[in-house]
Amino acid sequence: GQPSSAAPPSTATLVLEAEAGSEAQGVFMVENRLARTVSTAVVTSTFADRSGRAVRPALRIMPGVVTLEPGGRTLVQLYAAVSDDLDADVDYRGEVTVPGLSDNVIPVVLRRRAGRPTGAPNVAG
Repeated sequence: GQPSSAAPPSTATLVLEAEAGSEAQGVFMVENRLARTVSTAVVTSTFADRSGRAVRPALRIMPGVVTLEPGGRTLVQLYAAVSDDLDADVDYRGEVTVPGLSDNVIPVVLRRRAGRPTGAPNVAG
């Protein structure tokens, strides 16, 4: 058998990952494919783990409002404060949308990396 050439389109996921007390950062591009100038806010959803426990991390979006001429593009930076409220190595899933520019959503995974416990000895073996 030959591989199918009709593979479903893949959606890239923006992964924000850092240790507790740090800020995770991700970047994505926004493009205006419309024939008019568009100015719109970048919108994020809540984040939830697999069991549905919702979290609302402190987020910074730069720029928070995107204004683009027809054919224009810009990079948007998303910063998330990673706190001890997030369980280590658990994926919290959410999404980012840019209403008015695209109906597509950008899946986002927020994850707290397990770090060395505070005060644990650094033992070399």
